[in-house]
Amino acid sequence: MGLTQLTGKYARLREELARAYAAPVWQSAMIDRLTEEIFETERALAACQQPLWQGDDDASTRSAGSPASA
Repeated sequence: MGLTQLTGKYARLREELARAYAAPVWQSAMIDRLTEEIFETERALAACQQPLWQGDDDASTRSAGSPASA
């Protein structure tokens, strides 16, 4: 599933969860199912994110005198 599809699914699940909590009587099985699906969708969305750098090339490993630390 692509990022656009996952984002749409996430929004739909959040809307369903809001409706479930707004109901006069909570259906706990439905709420549990929705929260589990939201969790799995959030994990899938996080997996779609690309790191901004590769390997050890981050600010914590640069030396103070290197041009990249300026």
